[in-house]
Amino acid sequence: MEGHGKDVYTHFAPSRATQNETRASLVTLRRFARDQQYSKRLARDLDIKAQEAQLFSLKETVPEVSLTRKRAFMGLCCENCTFISRESWVKKNTESLVITNVLQNHFVRAFDWNNNPPIVKKNILSLERIENAVEKVSRQQLELMDSKDEDLYRDLLTRNRKRAEILGVNISGKVSYFLLRLVSWALSKILPRCASSICVHEGQIGILREAARSNLPIIFLPSSESHLDHLVILYLVFRFNLKCPLVAVERHCNVAFIGSLLRRMGVFFIESGDNQCQADPIYDALWTEQLKNSLRAGYNLIFPIAKREILKVVLDSLKDRTLDDVLLVPVALNRDKLIGRHFNLNLSNRGGKIWPSIRAAWTALMGGHGMIRVDFNQPFSLREFVETFHEKHVYWSDFGGDKREGVEQYLRDHVAFSCNQSVAVMATNAVAFLLRTRYRDGATVDELSAAMDGLRRQLEYVRKDVGFLGRSVDVVRYGVEKLGPGLVSTDRDRIKPRRDFDSGVALCRYSDPVLAYFVLDCVIAVALRRSNVHGDLVYHDDLMRHVLRLCDMLRHEFLFCKPCEDLERVAVGAIDDLSIKTGMFVTDGNAGLIRRNRKMVEQLVDEDVPLKTYKVASDREAEERLAPLRNALGPHLEAYAAAASGLRRLFDEQLFESDLVEEIVVDIAKSDRQYAESARADWVGNALRVFEKWGVVEGHVEGGLRVVYLKGGRESVDQVCGEIDDYRAAVSA
Repeated sequence: MEGHGKDVYTHFAPSRATQNETRASLVTLRRFARDQQYSKRLARDLDIKAQEAQLFSLKETVPEVSLTRKRAFMGLCCENCTFISRESWVKKNTESLVITNVLQNHFVRAFDWNNNPPIVKKNILSLERIENAVEKVSRQQLELMDSKDEDLYRDLLTRNRKRAEILGVNISGKVSYFLLRLVSWALSKILPRCASSICVHEGQIGILREAARSNLPIIFLPSSESHLDHLVILYLVFRFNLKCPLVAVERHCNVAFIGSLLRRMGVFFIESGDNQCQADPIYDALWTEQLKNSLRAGYNLIFPIAKREILKVVLDSLKDRTLDDVLLVPVALNRDKLIGRHFNLNLSNRGGKIWPSIRAAWTALMGGHGMIRVDFNQPFSLREFVETFHEKHVYWSDFGGDKREGVEQYLRDHVAFSCNQSVAVMATNAVAFLLRTRYRDGATVDELSAAMDGLRRQLEYVRKDVGFLGRSVDVVRYGVEKLGPGLVSTDRDRIKPRRDFDSGVALCRYSDPVLAYFVLDCVIAVALRRSNVHGDLVYHDDLMRHVLRLCDMLRHEFLFCKPCEDLERVAVGAIDDLSIKTGMFVTDGNAGLIRRNRKMVEQLVDEDVPLKTYKVASDREAEERLAPLRNALGPHLEAYAAAASGLRRLFDEQLFESDLVEEIVVDIAKSDRQYAESARADWVGNALRVFEKWGVVEGHVEGGLRVVYLKGGRESVDQVCGEIDDYRAAVSA
């Protein structure tokens, strides 16, 4: 045992030869530790010197700071007319929420049966107003027959009552919640096939949900009459579990089983024109009572702004206390690809054949619309709006005219302006605007990309949102692709808009959302070229005179400001902003102080104040910035100039207005015009309405058609022609 233990100890014990090496390694370790400490100290000193040097460079030069850009939040209601509504339903984080694509999640919430109003079961045919309308129509028919026979009168009463029953069924919308849930599921499957995305601001949806808790009816007012837009709004209402809406649809869609299905989805049928309501008391009474009962029951409503009679009934219901209040929500909807001014099942145009109309609508629906952007404006109280209107005694006037319109027209213009100012600019809108105003002769992708960068900065400056992201070169290529070869031609690397009439009109429609944001700037640019320049000075009064005259001329084409705002004050602010953006006027550092002092002197002193002047910049860059703005109004001014010249046809005869418009449009199409899209009948018709307001022409209705004739004589026609030609020459100069 002892021998074995000794062997084990000898095996593991260190030998004498290696003991000195162990002492040497310990000394080496101590030296290595000291070297490491020295290296760390040296590295720390070098880091301190590097940081100090970097700090010195930061102090000497401005560092590049990249800030996260905040999206523009659009759609807040007017603080002048609806101050209480403006402060309601908006939270602190509302504007900071993001844009969401509702098609990414195909799951649709189960329809909340308790969140929807009960079905209206009241028989409106038994109301006194309906019975009075039936008696009135029967007596009118009896008078036309020149008879006093009581038996004939009772027979007419019976026929009119039966007709009232049929009209009541056609107008009414009986909601089936089972069918609504089926439709919501079908829309969740169909819409992703016709659109790549449907984008909504989550802050706007939050505002709608907060407003829905007030238990007041919500009326959605889209600016478009397209049925596709109504379908999208209907889907979003289902998607976010709001109250069931009723939808107003033209009567020609009430055919066969389609009409029955639509009625059970909450659709009610109305005549497409306003004359039907005025000429038929039975229809007017039925339609009015049905709408009042539905709103009183708590239903929401969807109808376009153009339906004047619907808005009139809502205002009357508010006036006679049938409704305590309603919330109005202007809706701005835009898409990458337009499918036409109206999207509907117009069965009357197809001889009542159902399947060809459905096939045509399905083809248009599946045409590929790209991204669809929906912007819900902030709801506002209609009662608050009307009370503010009457308290302030604000009457909407035609730019200083004596004709006073009621609250209905005032409200329609306010809602239309809200929709125009909350439309998100899509890629196709931006490309079409640049091609129409800046590059009518074509441009390369690089040139369009540089112009797109500038346009995006301008939209950001005026706090307007866009419906695209990414590099401008990618946005341009995407926009050109969506516009298609029918509107834009691509020759090698050069992109050029087509010059034919149909393409020009389509590009006008694509560019209208962008033009609505800069239309006052365009007017100022044309007015500046038309004003008299004394040396390098332009008088403020002369410039404002031309600005207001152009706004009066184009009043049926654009809305330049809210009805509650003074146009002249808005124009003065727009001149200052445009001068900053384009540098069209030379200003010094004290320009703002001088302007404020001048206003104080004008208010406090009765003496004459020296005329305000602007010093026009002579540099080429300012002119290059103003030229596209003037070009934007070129087609309109060309159409108005042709309409003024066409008034010479009335020197020796009277003409029907429709015939006069047609002849002027033909003359524009045949003549050598700079803008092919100026041969538009609606622009020519609006020009005649302006000339009638100016006292140049006059008209009356004869046999259901409007007849126009001269009122001011040949001198007034020559004067108007010369004035409009001067404005048109200011664009092409």
